[in-house]
Amino acid sequence: MAADAALWESAQSPGAAPALRLYQWDRPTVSLGYAQDAARGLNVDYLAREEIPLVRRPTGGRAVLHDREVTYSVAIPASSPRFGSLTQVYAFTRMALAAALASLGARVDDTAEHGAGRSAVCFASRARHEIAVNGRKVVGSAQRRTRGALLQHGSIILDTDRSRLLDCFIWDSGAKRAQAAHVLGAVNEALPRPVSPDQMAAALISAFERLHGIVFEVSALSARERERAEALAPGFQITGALV
Repeated sequence: MAADAALWESAQSPGAAPALRLYQWDRPTVSLGYAQDAARGLNVDYLAREEIPLVRRPTGGRAVLHDREVTYSVAIPASSPRFGSLTQVYAFTRMALAAALASLGARVDDTAEHGAGRSAVCFASRARHEIAVNGRKVVGSAQRRTRGALLQHGSIILDTDRSRLLDCFIWDSGAKRAQAAHVLGAVNEALPRPVSPDQMAAALISAFERLHGIVFEVSALSARERERAEALAPGFQITGALV
């Protein structure tokens, strides 16, 4: 999350180019929206007992348990032709996400269960721009913007441990918990053969290039971005590259 925040800040610099970052998590971790109250709806005793870290992300929305997924982030400067309204950028990324999933054999649809309403957990309900496979939500996204740049990132759930995810939160009733469990999806549950994180990442890069005429260049965080991420999260470490 510190790296995403650093990329977002870089995107606000003169002459900045858009960036796509794809990454995984080395352990199950809960992220909160930047304005979300950690004490509301979160089972902090369970998180402590299971040693599940809790982090704050730079975008809004509700809590997410990051586990067996590919996480994407897109940082776009206001000077880029890719910059647009919240709805336009969601549509831009959704098109690539849906195409990537379809290329892997997932049947993306426009229907989903209503879920558990306004619970603290992101994947318990689905917004219009988010993606479902077989009626179950498999991608959740959030966005934040300034006049100079925007950041959108989200989770592409490959596999899910429903019990662990649901145990991270406090539920008003068993019925609400069961409702949420019915909405939670995972890409590999809908495929004849499971895909790896690397396959998912490659499909997403290909979809962005094919649909939007983008030519990616592989890069790494700049020294300034690493320094900023370290300031935001002491002990920060990152491996790999971004495009």
